Amino acid sequence: MRYRYYYCEKTSERLIDYLTVESIKYNVTEGISAGKYACPALVSFNIWADDKNAEQHMQALNEISRFGPTKYAEYSSRDYSKATYLMMRPKSQSVEIVNPDEAFQYSCQWINSVGMHLRKHEKQIGPVTISKEPDIRKSTAFWSEDTGFSVFFASKPVVELVEAHNLVGVLFKNVKLRKGNDSVNIFQMTSPNIIMQDCIELKNLKMVETCRICGKEQFFLDHAEQLHVDFSKVPIQSDLYVTEDIFGNGEPEPLFIVSQKFYQLLNENKLARNVVFTPVMDVSKQHAL
Repeated sequence: MRYRYYYCEKTSERLIDYLTVESIKYNVTEGISAGKYACPALVSFNIWADDKNAEQHMQALNEISRFGPTKYAEYSSRDYSKATYLMMRPKSQSVEIVNPDEAFQYSCQWINSVGMHLRKHEKQIGPVTISKEPDIRKSTAFWSEDTGFSVFFASKPVVELVEAHNLVGVLFKNVKLRKGNDSVNIFQMTSPNIIMQDCIELKNLKMVETCRICGKEQFFLDHAEQLHVDFSKVPIQSDLYVTEDIFGNGEPEPLFIVSQKFYQLLNENKLARNVVFTPVMDVSKQHAL
């Protein structure tokens, strides 16, 4: 694993001169000078933490750049192949759930100072109905991020792959369409095997908030943080786990964790389209030392 610092700044002669002199590769996006969508020209570039001049460059850029960089963790092919478990997230293609009141029950509800009804910590009590099926020719995994729920959907080929290889702990639920019939192309993917909060190391994560009703904590996992799980506390060897809903800004979300076997099968069968994987750190071995 190595860290990458990504900069995206308004172009300036001083910044361009520095990047040129230091032989730092950069890209310039031409600006739009007029109209509704006017924006300045931008320059973007990366600084790698393991570069011998990284500290020197970042100190200089602190004085030149207007905004700080975004830190990313970058993983090698070896990192992926050696990971026992990996976090799986769809990149895009959100699916709209149109029946949240029927499909979910909330344990925390209140009215804020301006009279808005707020609710959190939902439990699914029925099948979800979606507005329309996404295009499964372009993607094999989808989710409902834009509705405030983190429901994970998978295409029929993923269901067939799981069944053919007898993967453990992977469940699929039917998804209804607006007309009331079940979709034959999209299924909700979930697992009965939950990774509880006390199995997750949270000391390096930023706490977003504490629920005013139940006191449940919520954390933010950014691009530079690797999820640390003590799998010695997780009793079942499963090919899919779902964490408690304790992550993200806004509505708390679960994270979906797949086994190396599931990860390899998805890649080998070209069913990892629109999906991002991140190796999960198993800290149980560290604790045993």
